[in-house]
Amino acid sequence: MTVMHARGTRSCVWPAAVAFAVLFLVALVVDRPVAQWIHDSGFGAAVKGKWWAELIKKPGEFWPACVLAGVLALARVLDWRQGVFIVVAGVMGLVNGALKWVVGRHRPFTFRLHYINDVIPWNIIPFRLGTPLTKLTSNLSFASGHATTSFATATALAIVLPRWRWVFYGIASLTALERVAENAHWASDVVGGAALSYFGVHLLWSLAQRLPFWPVTTKETA
Repeated sequence: MTVMHARGTRSCVWPAAVAFAVLFLVALVVDRPVAQWIHDSGFGAAVKGKWWAELIKKPGEFWPACVLAGVLALARVLDWRQGVFIVVAGVMGLVNGALKWVVGRHRPFTFRLHYINDVIPWNIIPFRLGTPLTKLTSNLSFASGHATTSFATATALAIVLPRWRWVFYGIASLTALERVAENAHWASDVVGGAALSYFGVHLLWSLAQRLPFWPVTTKETA
């Protein structure tokens, strides 16, 4: 197992911050026209609920990450610490739930849980609908839960298995794109979720290095 200092995992954080900032600004600009086209063209209706769309969404759920971590650990691809790290990275999903409540942004073509025939990207009512633990927040959109969880898993895997990082990020990107394609989220929702996970998981990895039983390791060199 190759030793890699914590500062090595942070070497790409600043370029990533710039890239995410640019992507987020672009996403904000295209939020409305993209959602409008998906709605008017019928593309969103054609995607939503299809078996392949549901499959693409699976990396955005917590349990597949747990199963994957267990399988990789049992196969000795990862050691137990790295497997635990992948599971713990899923905590970003909980952070995302609280963020949705704080921001209070609604999904495209919805307002206060009701369908409307209009697209309002800045329909934001902070702290308005219930609490982070109630189903009333289920129609809130920023940030995308599936994008947050899929990128949390991808970032954790990219840290411990850097040779395959672009495969992991590619799968997470497909999950994020699916959420936009079925008009469940604005483009900026998925970019925001990806950024939240990327930086949050890197922070978790950095904090893990302070634990006496947690060697600063990855499975292979980048």
